[in-house]
Amino acid sequence: MTQTHMDDQDSNVSSVLWLQQRILCLLGKLGGLAKRDAKAWVTQRGGQVLPLNDPRVTDIVVGDDSFPFNLRELDDGVVARIESGAVRLWEEHEFWQQCGLLPLASETTRLYTPAMLADLLKVPVRTVRRWHRLGLLHPVKEICRLPYFDFQELAAARRLASWLQTSSAEQVEQQLVKLTRVLPGAHRPLSQLPVIVRGTEVLLRQMSGLVDPNGQLRFDFEQWGDDEDRRDSQILAFSDHVAETVVGTPRLAITDWSDFRPKSADECLQQAIEFEDAQDWQSAINVYRAMQLAFGPSADVCFQIGELLYRTGELAAARERYSMAIELDSEFLEARANLGCVLLELQQWDLALATFEGALDLHPDYVDVLFHAAAACEKLGRLAEAHDYWERFVRLAPNSPWAQYAQAKLSIPPTGRRH
Repeated sequence: MTQTHMDDQDSNVSSVLWLQQRILCLLGKLGGLAKRDAKAWVTQRGGQVLPLNDPRVTDIVVGDDSFPFNLRELDDGVVARIESGAVRLWEEHEFWQQCGLLPLASETTRLYTPAMLADLLKVPVRTVRRWHRLGLLHPVKEICRLPYFDFQELAAARRLASWLQTSSAEQVEQQLVKLTRVLPGAHRPLSQLPVIVRGTEVLLRQMSGLVDPNGQLRFDFEQWGDDEDRRDSQILAFSDHVAETVVGTPRLAITDWSDFRPKSADECLQQAIEFEDAQDWQSAINVYRAMQLAFGPSADVCFQIGELLYRTGELAAARERYSMAIELDSEFLEARANLGCVLLELQQWDLALATFEGALDLHPDYVDVLFHAAAACEKLGRLAEAHDYWERFVRLAPNSPWAQYAQAKLSIPPTGRRH
């Protein structure tokens, strides 16, 4: 018997033992096979499949053809058990991987960096970083400060992006931040929050009633009944009603910077964010600089200043700030990536490529940097190396919004010098 075969046997035995301890509910339309066949497969291996409302259910498998899935489709008792960790919610492909039927795909092919999310959603990458900073998006992992987001967070980001069309997007964010902080299961993707709107209030519906952004419980006098159309009309999507639910707040104004005396780093950060919301980039830069003077240099703050300087067209100044962020934290991947992009715009091709190569030394699978490194190689006439980078990019991120462009590059025979 070969080692590979023995490993497969061990994996199958482990899967059977795991299934024998689980009681499943198969929810929605499965993409892999008919639900009847899936139930038979699980039962033959010692598992059980029961209806959703059975309190013994330990795992809910949602068919891939039913995603994106919204928790508001479940009753409050089931939602509460998911939030408490008593019930595990699986996407279908994850479940088959757990059972050993599907190979584990490369994580990077299923995950999105902030730049990839921004390109998919047609929003500035700084907006995605902001949602991450506010806790509205939760990465499944971080590598050297670089967050990676999965499919469910992509769905949450889509919902957030739809609210940017309103004039009150920042106030919506503030209410959402409050809501996620009072949730016992705050790690849940935003796309699954059962949010409702009453007049000018934004509320979260839970088993115990309604919760407002301040964590106060409200009585729920709605008679939901069994009418799904009526229920759906009451559970409203924020994206359709934001303008009716939020009242704007006054903007911060500082007319004499000599009187600016921040009490804490958090106060500075909040004031800078308010200026960013108002697109007053220079005032935001001033606050961040004051923050550095008052509380010491920080890689994160240097990065934010670099972002704002880039936005105002001060490329040379942005280059220095990104460089300072890297000096303070040599493993700050996004700072390295952004520095490389600024150097590309400054037409400093050699320095840009060296910067990208430094980032890839830290994280060889950083797909954003692979893309930009290929572009730098092309500018330098090193087309064979560019071809290698395009190839690695497509292999790691075949579903990336930039994959089609990279494929087109690969259709051109590689020529040129290689270093």
